[in-house]
Amino acid sequence: MNITVQREKLSNAVSHVSKAVSNRTTIPILTGIKIKADDEGLTLTASDSDVSIEV
Repeated sequence: MNITVQREKLSNAVSHVSKAVSNRTTIPILTGIKIKADDEGLTLTASDSDVSIEV
């Protein structure tokens, strides 16, 4: 699958969801951003186990 994304839109989305990424955790899954691609577009998700943000 090839994806074409406008840099500014991706950057804004990453900036938004990264607010929920935990820097101080021992749980590795909470230190990243999940990116899902489908026919509808991209979905970015991040969580620190208390707050989740999805764009």
